Amino acid sequence: MGFFDKLLKDVSNALKTTPESNAQTSAKPVETPAPAVKPAVPAGPQQKEIPYGAKNPFPYDTEMYGTPLTVYLRFFGKFKVTAVNAAAVNGFGGLDALTDKLISETVTLFENYLHRLSANSVPCSRLPMYSQEIQLSISSELEKTWPDKYGVSLDSFSVASIAYTEESKKKISELQKKEMEEMLKKSSAPAENSNWTCHNCKTENTGKFCSNCGKSRE
Repeated sequence: MGFFDKLLKDVSNALKTTPESNAQTSAKPVETPAPAVKPAVPAGPQQKEIPYGAKNPFPYDTEMYGTPLTVYLRFFGKFKVTAVNAAAVNGFGGLDALTDKLISETVTLFENYLHRLSANSVPCSRLPMYSQEIQLSISSELEKTWPDKYGVSLDSFSVASIAYTEESKKKISELQKKEMEEMLKKSSAPAENSNWTCHNCKTENTGKFCSNCGKSRE
């Protein structure tokens, strides 16, 4: 092999091993670590004011003017809670998801209290006077149980109204009208044994007829 042939061969080999080709064959891909995935936490308010009330009218057994009567009541109010145990609240899906449970438990306690009042023969007309008593009883119970049970504290609780349904209002109105008519009827009728003066002979009598002239009592 001549000098020139050897030179050409060396140049050819040098071109095959350029820095670019060495970089392509020797370079290794760099792996980027995946970002850590944080567990999803239900978003929502940590304090909430919630209105409550029975979906269906509550039947209240009572007595009016000596007549057994069942009236139907609607009651409503509101309460405010604060999440004091985030883990417990999130276990129920967050404060918004927990709302229905809190309302249901409140309504059940309210209805149980009305049952007790009915069993104790409290007239339906006096129920609004028991609003404060019901409020204190229910709030006391919820303050004790909700922090451990649901992870929320009861900040406030109120009873806004205890009222008859329209149908019950009509029933009570009819009964009152009937009772008033009976009272007027009794007051206008003369008592049989009371003294009266005969218009004919002016004799004092106690019976239905005049003892002197026989005229009937008018």
